[in-house]
Amino acid sequence: MPFRHLVHENAQDHTFEVLFRKAAIGATEEAAEVYLISIFEDCNMCKIHTRRVTTIPNHTLLARRIRENI
Repeated sequence: MPFRHLVHENAQDHTFEVLFRKAAIGATEEAAEVYLISIFEDCNMCKIHTRRVTTIPNHTLLARRIRENI
């Protein structure tokens, strides 16, 4: 599913008719990608710290919890 469909679907859940410019969708997608990549980088650091080969859900929770406290 394209990202723009997710944005429109989410907007419909919270408001009435909303129109998005193409640039706004692109900027939102870019911001989401940057955020997710940084979370995955933090998860990878947690994985390395625990000497694991694969990332587990606890690594994601820990990375997000650390970010909230900073």
